Amino acid sequence: MYTPNLGNEGYGWVVGSLMGRRTVDKAGGIEGFSTYILRFPDDGITVIVLSNVRDAPAGPISRQLAQVVLGAAVSREHCGDGF
Repeated sequence: MYTPNLGNEGYGWVVGSLMGRRTVDKAGGIEGFSTYILRFPDDGITVIVLSNVRDAPAGPISRQLAQVVLGAAVSREHCGDGF
């Protein structure tokens, strides 16, 4: 499921890295909500952002939360207007 077969995408999951750590992530949403799951499988860390605002920046918010958990500096500038 997490093995890239089309570029950096496995079976519905994007395989990548953040802060030098392996990640798999999945975005979702439809009218009325936005979601993002960011996993660090080697570290046993999962960040899930659920919003009832469709245009909420769930991906950037999840990456910032991961930075907090992993002890990195965080900036609000990438969070989006109004969030």
